[in-house]
Amino acid sequence: MKKDLSVLMLLVRNSFWRVLGVILIMLTLESFFFFADPNLVHVYTISLDELLKGKIIGLGFLLGLVMLTVVLVSFGSDKKSKEAYTLRRLQISERRVWFLQVIYHTGCFLVLYIAEAWLIVSLYRYYLIHSTVQPWSELTLWLAIKQNPFSHSLLPLQNTLGWLRNLTLILGFGVTSASEPIANRSGQSAFVVYPLQLLAILAFMFNINTWQIDLLITVVAILLAGYAVYCVWKGEEKHDP
Repeated sequence: MKKDLSVLMLLVRNSFWRVLGVILIMLTLESFFFFADPNLVHVYTISLDELLKGKIIGLGFLLGLVMLTVVLVSFGSDKKSKEAYTLRRLQISERRVWFLQVIYHTGCFLVLYIAEAWLIVSLYRYYLIHSTVQPWSELTLWLAIKQNPFSHSLLPLQNTLGWLRNLTLILGFGVTSASEPIANRSGQSAFVVYPLQLLAILAFMFNINTWQIDLLITVVAILLAGYAVYCVWKGEEKHDP
């Protein structure tokens, strides 16, 4: 247990401020993309749906996703790094390190997702409250979320399979990103997290509202995560004392 806590504390100390920085950069970019529009100068005189047409809503989130992956994968990837040396001193198995990284990475990706969802809802709500052409109501807010491809992919509302898809992607990112440092320490690269990034971009930016696509993305994410688990179990090694 002490070794597990030591690894978790090492993970947090190594990346906490960088993870927080990625989230803040994502929120700043997303807010900038939303408010950088001349129509907002004229007292919100167009509907939210019209405002969002042609906007690159979601780009900040996708950039944040990539940056967060880079930050998390960097921990212990270099076997000559201070972190890798500390892990060897702890004499903890690669599987155990991977498992603890899965927990931490999944938590980080979940926080990123929640932060983006909170911001999108807050921006939409703010605009609707100040709009001169739309009456404010919770129904208007949820309709606006549903009409925009990105926000509807982010918050599928009554689409249960859509929520399952998103949760599977978050867990998949945690599993696959944690396998990359282990592969790197052995002089290889798993490359499993990068196809998952492409899959997430397709899922969030192109809202193809069919259960078949949601199911396909869910299955592919599970397969990629399963392959990452297989690679970790197959390559199990103990750190040298």
